[in-house]
Amino acid sequence: MRRSPLLSIGLPILGVASLAIGVVLVGLGKPKVNASEPSITPVTSPAAAGKESTRSYIGAVGVVEPDSELISIGTPRSGIVQEVYAKLGMIVNVGDPLFKIDDRTASALVGTRQREFEQAKAQLEELKAQIPIRRAQMNEAAARVEATKAQIASAEAEILRAVAEQSETQNQLRMGEILFEKDALAEEEVIRRRNLNNQANARVQSAKAQKQLAVAEAKSAEAEFEERRASLELLEERNGGPGASLRAQQAEVDSRGSALEAATVEYQLLTVRAPIFGTVLQRNVRVGEFAQAGTASESLMVIGSLGTRMLRIQIDEADLPRFQEESAASASPRGRAANRYNLVFNRIEPLIRPKTELGSNATELVDTRVLEVVYAFQLNAELPPPYFGQQFDVFIDATPRN
Repeated sequence: MRRSPLLSIGLPILGVASLAIGVVLVGLGKPKVNASEPSITPVTSPAAAGKESTRSYIGAVGVVEPDSELISIGTPRSGIVQEVYAKLGMIVNVGDPLFKIDDRTASALVGTRQREFEQAKAQLEELKAQIPIRRAQMNEAAARVEATKAQIASAEAEILRAVAEQSETQNQLRMGEILFEKDALAEEEVIRRRNLNNQANARVQSAKAQKQLAVAEAKSAEAEFEERRASLELLEERNGGPGASLRAQQAEVDSRGSALEAATVEYQLLTVRAPIFGTVLQRNVRVGEFAQAGTASESLMVIGSLGTRMLRIQIDEADLPRFQEESAASASPRGRAANRYNLVFNRIEPLIRPKTELGSNATELVDTRVLEVVYAFQLNAELPPPYFGQQFDVFIDATPRN
């Protein structure tokens, strides 16, 4: 069949017209975009911002910290928080209490250990007080020993006298008996001499008995002396040093004192105190909460000194060959690129670490290591002081030397 000339010409024209109408409608429906300035000034290096286009810079990211660094406060003992003394922004001295863990159990233990220590000390003092008493008792026993020795010597002398007298009366009796047999002496004289001899014999026996009694008393006195001396040596040795009992009690006192000291330290550890003179920058602990000892994801408190503000920056290891300590450095806070602070080099921390702070550059390498360098701010009245923990974009002059 032959196509109508009208269709052959009209259909292409109709298609072109439909396409044109569609393009116009799409154009009319497209929303209008008004160009506006960014709300945050983008980060630019000093070379890009000024006329120093020939200079090169090392870009880095830094975080503001106090010159003491940020000190995270924890607790050495876990427990329920009983009191919180420190408030945000409070200036604290070294040793000032920050917060306290429930210390009732520790306080009771200190009281028990204190009583045990006092009791041991009292027993030690009682033993020391016994030293002069036991020394006097030993001296008294020694005097008795000397007295019994004198009694023995006296008894021996008495025996010698009685034996001599006995020998004399025996001779007189023997002569009398001979004369009596010869009728040269009266019987009454013989009887008298016999009585005198019997008396002398009795005195000899009495003197010997006295000596035996004195010897027995001497042995008793010596035994008592040895007992008294041994008793004294338990408290005081012969060279004047402490005896075994005194040393044992002194050891008991030392042991009780150590136990008291340990209990006191445990009690004191429940009150967490400021390690430096500084300001409470953050407080994450409240009364009634459980404070966990050891490493925590969030510090219970953060303290720092409000002296010179420091900026800890991280320089990529790839930029280290271009880094020079004496080079000029400046920093701008995030969102305020126009506020540029001059920096003064302070120190390098030589341990290279994995990178943790990221900049604004989309092409920035994150799988790298960095050298941490600390700078001090040169503050002036025209720029507000930076906040601790605030991030800054840092530029360090890396122009090669001639």
